[in-house]
Amino acid sequence: VRTIERACTDLDVAILDVSRIDDIDSAARRIFAGMGAELRAQGKLSYLVDPDGIVAPEDAAIRTEYEAIRFRTVEDAVEAATAGLHPR
Repeated sequence: VRTIERACTDLDVAILDVSRIDDIDSAARRIFAGMGAELRAQGKLSYLVDPDGIVAPEDAAIRTEYEAIRFRTVEDAVEAATAGLHPR
């Protein structure tokens, strides 16, 4: 998250791969959600590679937003990011 925050002015898209995370607590979920919201507020695209749904928000009201940026593979996230940067 800190790396993305430092590079934020230089990027248009962030893809965070959490596929190797086994367990996550509520505080970390909020940090990830806040990072994504901040990026979107700045007009950036953000995607999450989370094949096991480990970062799924506890709040069902924002789960739909989470599912819209969640991908099972890095390749799928890159494809979505490319489409987002270069809409047809």
